[in-house]
Amino acid sequence: MRKRQNNLFQWMIIVSICIGGMVLDAVNPMNSLANVVNKKLLPSLMTAMVSVPASEITKMPFGKKDAPLSVNIPNLLIGKTEVTGKLWGDVYDWAVNNGYVFAHVGENRGTTKPVTRVSWYDVIVWCNAYSQKEGLNPVYRDKNGKILRNAKEHTVLDNALQFSEKHNGYHLPTSMQWEMAARWLGTTKPRTGSLARDVKSTKGRKGQTYYWTPAHYLSGAIEDFRNKNEANKVAWFDFNLTIGTVKSVCRKRINALLMCDVSGNVSEWLYDKKEMGAVFIHISTSTKSREIRGGDFLDDISDMTVSSTDNHAPYESYWGLGFRLAKTAKK
Repeated sequence: MRKRQNNLFQWMIIVSICIGGMVLDAVNPMNSLANVVNKKLLPSLMTAMVSVPASEITKMPFGKKDAPLSVNIPNLLIGKTEVTGKLWGDVYDWAVNNGYVFAHVGENRGTTKPVTRVSWYDVIVWCNAYSQKEGLNPVYRDKNGKILRNAKEHTVLDNALQFSEKHNGYHLPTSMQWEMAARWLGTTKPRTGSLARDVKSTKGRKGQTYYWTPAHYLSGAIEDFRNKNEANKVAWFDFNLTIGTVKSVCRKRINALLMCDVSGNVSEWLYDKKEMGAVFIHISTSTKSREIRGGDFLDDISDMTVSSTDNHAPYESYWGLGFRLAKTAKK
């Protein structure tokens, strides 16, 4: 019976990927997507996005103290995977032939590993290029509405506007959006592990109960970060690397939204500037530093929790920092 249930779950994941992001509230997601990923499936997986019904949420736990945070944002699409070197390279090559300028070419190009060694400035410009390439309206613009195309124009990019209802293109998640997707457990209360005891809950706009991963857990884990064996099932970190390097996407257990590598492997750029008074792992000297989340494969496990945050100057790039796409869902 158990084998039949596992097979059913795998087929449901495949259906979810093919239709572009169904959220499976009623299914236990604590299985490995690696079992169903193959060479034919991976290309569609790398561009697939999942749906986050953010408009139904009024409050969610946020930060290291699980403090209730008011939510009033539209429904969101967020990438199942971090942007891979293959996708980055394809869009990059198109972009430089269409008037876009970058400061870094990116690492891991042509592979299913997350792209790294790209700055926040590069990512903002790349998102605009990808939007234009796909026939969408680019999000990042200057105060006059001009599309931002040059990653070396730092002053202009520092003031890049994030949202507009008429701009339907790709963008970076905000801190709230990222944490919502990382914590999300849906409408079915977990029944396994310490998560069943520690799980957080809030009421939605229609009175529905929504469940959330606690602050001290990794995304997709059923035990807190102190349980290294459990952490090893959901994240790449120094405990489970035989060779210190970034790994291909989706080789660990997925989270409740069917997202891969939310904790560990590489950290992810976010849109937000660093919060005043917040505690960060690495304090940048730049007053324009941007937030990063998720932790990379050489970070401590505690830096990979759903509430952990860090920041880097927007011009910085390194081997353990990539990004994940987001997009406002159609109404």
